[in-house]
Amino acid sequence: MKRTVAEFTRFDAFLQRIQPLSPYGREALKEMKLYTHRGELEKWFDAVQLLISLMNDDPVRKDRIEYHLGRLPVLPDPGQTDLAGDDFFLLKRFLVHSRNISGLLPEEILDRFALHFRSDTLLERLSLDGSIESFRICDAYSENLTGSRRKLRELDFLIGEVRKNHISEIRERTGLDFSNRDFLILDADKAMILPSGICYREPYDTKCFLVRPIMPESYYSLYAERDKVSDLEKQEEFRIISTLIREVNACREDIGAYTRGIVEFEKAWLVSSSALRYGMIRPGLLPDGEALRIREGRFLPLFFECEERGVEYQPLSFSQETAVSVIRGSNMGGKTVLLETVGFFKLLVQYGFFVPAEECQVPLFDSIEVIAATSRERPARGLSSFGMEIRSLMDSLASAGEQALILIDEFAGTTTSDEARALIEALIETILRRGIHALLTTHILDLQLPGSARLYRMKGLRREGLRDSLDSSKGRELEERIRFLNRSMIYTAEPEEISERVPDALIIADCLGLDREIVCRAAKKLGLKNERYAWIGDKKRK
Repeated sequence: MKRTVAEFTRFDAFLQRIQPLSPYGREALKEMKLYTHRGELEKWFDAVQLLISLMNDDPVRKDRIEYHLGRLPVLPDPGQTDLAGDDFFLLKRFLVHSRNISGLLPEEILDRFALHFRSDTLLERLSLDGSIESFRICDAYSENLTGSRRKLRELDFLIGEVRKNHISEIRERTGLDFSNRDFLILDADKAMILPSGICYREPYDTKCFLVRPIMPESYYSLYAERDKVSDLEKQEEFRIISTLIREVNACREDIGAYTRGIVEFEKAWLVSSSALRYGMIRPGLLPDGEALRIREGRFLPLFFECEERGVEYQPLSFSQETAVSVIRGSNMGGKTVLLETVGFFKLLVQYGFFVPAEECQVPLFDSIEVIAATSRERPARGLSSFGMEIRSLMDSLASAGEQALILIDEFAGTTTSDEARALIEALIETILRRGIHALLTTHILDLQLPGSARLYRMKGLRREGLRDSLDSSKGRELEERIRFLNRSMIYTAEPEEISERVPDALIIADCLGLDREIVCRAAKKLGLKNERYAWIGDKKRK
């Protein structure tokens, strides 16, 4: 996904609200692909629909599946051949929770994500220690290992008894107690009078000696025997680990299938969870060449922002009847939000998400491009905003195929109106000739467009009770005035031939507190004397 597209549509901000349950969910979100074929996307939506039904029908099972997803660890590198104890533990834990997830899913979902569990024998071999949360080479792996460890325990007991008895004898003869110590620090005078053959002595400093007990020959013989048995234990453990490595390698193909299946499954799970959380519906996929339709669509990043600010959110409706559409209207009238909403919905659909709308019908595109003056791309050295727009346009046109969608926001808005009009008209003619789909917003009113391009206008502010509402907004804080404008705005684009041209920019300026004398003068210059604009008077705002 291009960074400009993700930023302009705030799709990346939406993804940040999705919390993966496992490392595989994070991988799924990081490596999402753009679906461009209807059949493949319809199959994906079928799978998402199955998971939504499962979540709705059995909340307890849903919680259990999420628990096991959350316990899945990252597996060692698939190419790693030398596995250590920690690696076996991670593999064992992965297999345990994969098996449990598989056991909670119906056959149809298991088939769709290839999550049938076929590694019971390997899991049983890794679970001989009887614990899910650990792994160790236990006695159950080998009779030789059992015999070696039993012998080691016997030798440890005998070594302990010899040491205990010898330490007791030293205590009786010298009064020195080495019960819980390997050495003692004694004054030189006291150390030098110890009987010979009892302790080793070595200088500690100028006044003291470090003293260690001299153990009997039987003690060292037992230790020598223990070392031999310990070597046998290590050899047997190595043999067992080598056998387990061969058994794991024999199951590499199945383990790889589980990881791939889990990645896809958790992505679908996250899509399904977000659909339930945000009231999202399955979109309809239109044939190539047909234009999109959105009814009561919620641009979720803006919806969240409105919630946080306590501002009422107004859903957006738009039906694009031609491949190239031009949206006009005043600032704050919703043109850019419409463009962002369309781009956001397009990304949602083609990355496999459901959509937050009452209805949504969309075609698929091979690529989605954005050309916006508000792009947060870092400017190239020596280029103005207009220069950056031109570079962005050049890149988009160079990479766009016939099945491309280009979203263009206020193109050439920083140059003169005559030049902007000429550039926009020429750009639209080029886009039409190449068969590219485009949605463009502009302030330019006197565009001359080919018949196949359609002009739309944002419906703008509601007229009913507008004057009284404006008068009541006097003296209010700016935030309250903005709330009023948001409640009064109709975020719908309709074909320009049926749209009434209204002075929204003047009304917005008036509502935000601009001196009414300036607003009235501007209205007169526009010739707005119709009684429908009766809110415009000669008196200044009090």
